[in-house]
Formats: sequence, C-alpha cells, structure tokens
Amino acid sequence: MAPWIPLDSGHVIHEGDIVAVIDWTQGKASRANRELVSYARAHGFLIEEGNDPKSLVLTRDKVFLLRASTRSIRKKMDRT
Repeated sequence: MAPWIPLDSGHVIHEGDIVAVIDWTQGKASRANRELVSYARAHGFLIEEGNDPKSLVLTRDKVFLLRASTRSIRKKMDRT
C-alpha cells in the first residue's frame, strides 16, 4: 500500500514528502511560522482547508493549513 495521506479537502500528501507537522494552535504564535504562511500564500503554494486551522503541514513543495489536528494527521500516517 502506498503511503498516501488523504485530507478532507480532497488533496492527498505522500508521506515521504512531509517535512514537518506543526500544531498550528500553538505554532501560530511563532513569528517565523506566520511569515512562512504569509510567504506561501503570496507565492501560491499555500493550501488552506477551511477556517480555524489546527495544524500546519510542510511538504517539499506546499504548505497546508488543515482543520485536522496534528494527532489526527499522525494517526493517518501510522496507518500507511
């Protein structure tokens, strides 16, 4: 089975492309994280999944702000 992680938005992420999974409820306090999201948004590689994101997932070529918690994402990763 391929290590693909499905997202609620319909996107899928290859587990090998994931660089970091960050708890956005805590991580948004970091200026560096906010600047990263701002840069990704301005340059068109930010994928936002609805309002009130709970996690930030960095991949090799995209940044995802997701409604799913980091715990939920890690559970999906463990299933692959």
